[in-house]
Amino acid sequence: MNFELIENLTVAYLRRVGPYGSDNYAVMDQLKKWAEITGRLEGGVIYAIAYDDPDGNPQHCRFDACLVVEPDFVPEEPVQKGLIQGGMHAIFEVRHSAYAMELFWSHLYENMEKAGIKIDETRPVMERYRKELMERGCCEFCVPVCL
Repeated sequence: MNFELIENLTVAYLRRVGPYGSDNYAVMDQLKKWAEITGRLEGGVIYAIAYDDPDGNPQHCRFDACLVVEPDFVPEEPVQKGLIQGGMHAIFEVRHSAYAMELFWSHLYENMEKAGIKIDETRPVMERYRKELMERGCCEFCVPVCL
């Protein structure tokens, strides 16, 4: 675990509403195709954000696939423009496999409590995909923390 201050980020994003699962991969693929066509994929940083507790009403769960863009970006279909609120985050590098990601989630709150670190529940946990990590089969979880 490392700590990083993530600045506010302007993003192009695609949103899906519904139960989390394999349909989220389709949204991510759609974003990557758009980014490749527009020349933004190479060197781009992608975030995946699941905003809602799937134990609530899964039909209303929001998932955004986001690509960091310049602040003056003008959105065109199919993407929208948004802002990811910055702040301090605990960063965890995780293998990009269903097993490793499930293991991360199953121990996150317990591990943070043991470390004496409070999660900022007002901001979502984000998955971050950078080229150099993806080439090694990894991604990062960016967990917002209270200072």
